[in-house]
Amino acid sequence: MSSNNPSNPKKGPGKLNIFVGGPPPPGAVVFRPDGTIERAPATSEAQHEWTVRKMTSRIEQEPEDGEWYFERGTALVALGRFAEAIPDFSKLIDLVPKWGDYYRLRGLCFYHTSSHAQALDDLREYRRLWDPQRLESDAIKILEELEGARQE
Repeated sequence: MSSNNPSNPKKGPGKLNIFVGGPPPPGAVVFRPDGTIERAPATSEAQHEWTVRKMTSRIEQEPEDGEWYFERGTALVALGRFAEAIPDFSKLIDLVPKWGDYYRLRGLCFYHTSSHAQALDDLREYRRLWDPQRLESDAIKILEELEGARQE
C-alpha cells in the first residue's frame, strides 16, 4: 500500500509500522495476566482515538517526521476535533509547503471552527498548488461559498 503523503521521504511506499507496547489497537485480541482472553473494542471511534494516542507518542519520539502529524491530524478530523487537528496540518505545511492537500485539510478544519478568513486563504492556496484534475469537490464548494460570502 503506497502513500500519497510526501511528509516523510525517508520511508518507502508500502512500509508497515508495527507498534509495540501501550494500549492495544481496537479489535486486537488481548491476553490478560489472569489467563482470560478478550477482544479490544473495534469501533471506528476507538480506532481513531487509538491512532491519536499512538501518533502523539510517535511525535514525541520523532518530532520532524511528518507522517505522524498526518495520521494524527486525519484521525482528529474523523473524530470531529477540527481545532486540535489544525496544528498538525500547520506542521505539515511547514515541512512540505508546496503540497496543496495539506492546505485543503487545514482549510477545512478552519472552516469547521468558523475561522472563515483563514479557511478562505488555505483553500485558495490549495486550488493554486494542486492539480486541477485532482481538486476535491467538497473543498471547492466551500471555497466558492466563502468567496461568494466575501463578495456580498
